[in-house]
Amino acid sequence: LKHARRVVSNHHKLTAKLHAQKDKEGVAEELRKQLEENGGIVAYQEASALSTNAHSTSKWVLKKLRTLGFTHPPNAKEPLPRVLEIGAINTQLLDSKSVDVRAIDIHSIHPGRIEEIDFMDLEQPKVPYDVLVLSMVLNCVPDASGRGAMLRKLRQTMRPGGLLFFVLPLTCLQHSHTVDETTMLEALAAVGLRAVELEGDENPRKSPKLWFAVLEAVDPDQDA
Repeated sequence: LKHARRVVSNHHKLTAKLHAQKDKEGVAEELRKQLEENGGIVAYQEASALSTNAHSTSKWVLKKLRTLGFTHPPNAKEPLPRVLEIGAINTQLLDSKSVDVRAIDIHSIHPGRIEEIDFMDLEQPKVPYDVLVLSMVLNCVPDASGRGAMLRKLRQTMRPGGLLFFVLPLTCLQHSHTVDETTMLEALAAVGLRAVELEGDENPRKSPKLWFAVLEAVDPDQDA
C-alpha cells in the first residue's frame, strides 16, 4: 500500500509540474520521461485502485447520497439515481444496489464493465444524470482550456439539482501558481456548480492528500 501511495503521489506531482512547464519543451520532455519511469498511466491506475480499496471514494459517495436523500431503502419503489462515474478505476459503485451506474475511463482496467471512452467524447445524454463522480481526473487534463471545457461539460451533463462528487489531489491546490481552493470554487460556481451545505460536515473537506467537494448543479454564476 505504501508503494501504491508513492506511485500515485509521484504521478500527481510530476503531472502538476508538467502542466506548469508545458511551454518549456526541454523541461517538459524530462518530466514526461520521469512519468514513464514512474510506470506511466497503467501503474498509476493500478496503484490508484489499490489505494481506493483502502480509502474508498465510493463509500464516501454512497454515504453522502443516503444523507442527502438521493438513495432509498431496497424495498422502496423509487427509481434509482442515475450516476455517471468518470475515470472509474474499480467497480465498487457499479456493484452497489442503490444506484444505477454507468462507469467510464479513458484507459479501462475492467473493460467488461467500465467503458473505455473519453468523457469529452461522450454525446450529450437525452436524460441528464442525477449524479456525477469525478475523482482524480481533472488534474490529468494538461491545459487550462481543457480543464475549463471539462467543467462546463460536467454541468451540461447533470440535471438541475444534481450532484457532483469531486476529488482532487490536495497538492494541486496547495502548490499551483494559478489556482487554490478559493479560485477552484469560483471556477466551479462560474459553470453552475456550487458547494452543498452538509449538516455536521465540512464541505469541501481535506484529508492529508486529497480535496473532496460535493457540488450541486445550479444556474451559472455570472459574477464568478
